Amino acid sequence: MEFSATAGEGSGETSIGRRVLERALKTYGAGFLKTVLMDAGYIDGETLRWLKQDQGIDWVIRVKEEMRASQYMAGEAREAKSWRWRRVKPPQLGWAADQLPKREILWVEDVPSIAERTGKLNGCVIRDTYPASAKHPQGKVDYQYIVASNPAWTGAQIHDRWRKRWSIENAFGFMTDSWGLGKWEIRNPEVYRATIQFMVLTYGLHILLQMLESKPQTLSQLKLRFEWQSHNMVLIRAGDACAILTPKTLNDWQARGILMLRAP
Repeated sequence: MEFSATAGEGSGETSIGRRVLERALKTYGAGFLKTVLMDAGYIDGETLRWLKQDQGIDWVIRVKEEMRASQYMAGEAREAKSWRWRRVKPPQLGWAADQLPKREILWVEDVPSIAERTGKLNGCVIRDTYPASAKHPQGKVDYQYIVASNPAWTGAQIHDRWRKRWSIENAFGFMTDSWGLGKWEIRNPEVYRATIQFMVLTYGLHILLQMLESKPQTLSQLKLRFEWQSHNMVLIRAGDACAILTPKTLNDWQARGILMLRAP
């Protein structure tokens, strides 16, 4: 993990992504990373070339509408015959079924390069057609332009890989909406850093629990459990030993001299 201060949305330091990737490769070795799903804010030609040519790692990225690659793909979408569009599963938005869009994808070959020496690029245009709603009485059509570095991938393969990025957005949404990420009033930056690290570790453990438990708990249920434990259980460390005690037991041990507390 790495942290970088920003001055608001859109002002983040894009080079942080490269440093995190380099650290992952150094820690886990060559071959650990196969594909990187990159945010459009991290379009850095040198990093894209480094990933593909130097590290042998493929990437998938959404290109911005003003870029030459997206304009080329938009032109292909306008000219494409209906039979070239393929119907796929709509995005999982948590909406009623009749409000979900119809999603179609179009494979585009030989997309103009978005960086020097990245090799042949293929793309996938995603078209979401939303039904009429109170906000959009005439309906709405949204386009996404996705580019991938592996020339062997089809439009469906590019789309399937890009869908996995929704898990990243879900994780961030859970942490901000359910656990208050970014809403804390913590002045000490090291305490803030530690709080985020504990949150990410907890989220990872939650995912493992979801995989292992027959009746996994929701994030809301876990939030209530953690809140109860934080008010009713205390973690005590003495040398190499740890104990989770109730306030009653803690007070009893102190009164009997079994445990002496010392502020750090």
